[in-house]
Amino acid sequence: MHHFLKLALLGFVYSAMAFDLEDYATTYRATRDAYLKAANELKLATGPYKAARDAYVAATATYTKSLYERRRLGEKEMSGDASHLKILQSAYWNAGSSESADGTVENIVKFMDTFKPSNGRKLFDLEDYATTYRATRDAYLKAANELKLATGPYKAARDAYVAATATYTKSLYERRRLGESKGKLKSSDAAHLKVLQDAYWHAGSSESASHTAEAIEKILSSM
Repeated sequence: MHHFLKLALLGFVYSAMAFDLEDYATTYRATRDAYLKAANELKLATGPYKAARDAYVAATATYTKSLYERRRLGEKEMSGDASHLKILQSAYWNAGSSESADGTVENIVKFMDTFKPSNGRKLFDLEDYATTYRATRDAYLKAANELKLATGPYKAARDAYVAATATYTKSLYERRRLGESKGKLKSSDAAHLKVLQDAYWHAGSSESASHTAEAIEKILSSM
């Protein structure tokens, strides 16, 4: 029993000595960089996607109007379908959100895909616009998925880092030092950190939380 207690005590001492706030900071920075990269990729993919989406819907609106007047798309009758398409196209421009617009344009694409001209390629081909739309949509969805995958780890590491700093800096302030090779933690810095750490948990948005976490890291990195 005495041997077991001795081993447990040694393990506790070792774990205490092994604690390093920089481990949390390193994980936080790595997940943050991955998250920011994914967020930037999504921003780069969003513009082309929305532009191609708008162009495709605008083209179908004008083109199906002329097709309705001719009562055909290729060899098929489409008077009823043209009316439905007109409703969808109007709904697209009045969509209250990007998600709603996405769903509406997908329905337009689905409708148009059922009408394929049988007389070969023409001077004007709506499929050119559809192809560009699909390509930019796929790039956008891929970037959006990458951001979703990066968000969870980033926020988890961010929470862990801020929580660790909250408890650790409190003990550092009491000891008036940061490790053996760091400078002393000033009372003003400790007070500032406490304000930031409290603000982090009450942040109203992820963006606000991110800025607060960055401010915490900046202070701790300077010590």
